[in-house]
Amino acid sequence: MRKTILYATELLIACLMSFMFTGAAAQVSKGKIVGKETRGAWSSFALVQGSSTTFRVFAGSLLQAGDEPVSAIIDLYPPSCTAIFSFQFSFKSPLNVNIPRQPIVINMRVDSKQLYVMSGSFDGVIGDTSGFVSLDSTSEFANLVIDMRRGGTLRAQLSWAAGGIIATPVVPLSGFTYSINRMQQACSEYARPKPPAIPFQTLPPSRPNTPSTTVPSGLSHPI
Repeated sequence: MRKTILYATELLIACLMSFMFTGAAAQVSKGKIVGKETRGAWSSFALVQGSSTTFRVFAGSLLQAGDEPVSAIIDLYPPSCTAIFSFQFSFKSPLNVNIPRQPIVINMRVDSKQLYVMSGSFDGVIGDTSGFVSLDSTSEFANLVIDMRRGGTLRAQLSWAAGGIIATPVVPLSGFTYSINRMQQACSEYARPKPPAIPFQTLPPSRPNTPSTTVPSGLSHPI
């Protein structure tokens, strides 16, 4: 019975995230980091740029010989706390041209659980030093989040829709549940009337089952 209740709670939390999940959007790559906390492989913090605040959780990929580092990122945007799931990687040098949006195929699997085949996109603006592959909106996101909360390792393969592998990140999931709960809670509290000037200073630690829901350096320009 307890496991059934726990699963139902996880499903509710994940579904709430799914309904608030959106597709590719302009990613925030700069800003003042506020309230950073690391738990396991994942870090969580607010990224403040002017009057805009983004709540972020991220973890870098495990590296083996010949691998390029990639980060898995979930950004929450107040006041709706809409979530964007993306992978971030860096270029060898800043882009010299604008790159129109390119379709991406993303295969993801947590441990030996369900294989998710999702779509995403990539685009770039002249001068960019890093790129984001963002997932398109999908109802499968809820189940993926449940698997990530319960799993040990997230494996992904990012490929151009026309063929050719971009990256194969392997991301540990220790600390994911704590970090995503913390940012869900922080975003919700920030979005209330009269949000705090500096988040996190008075927020309690992440509570279990509370709805709250580095980068391939060395990669050539993906064109």
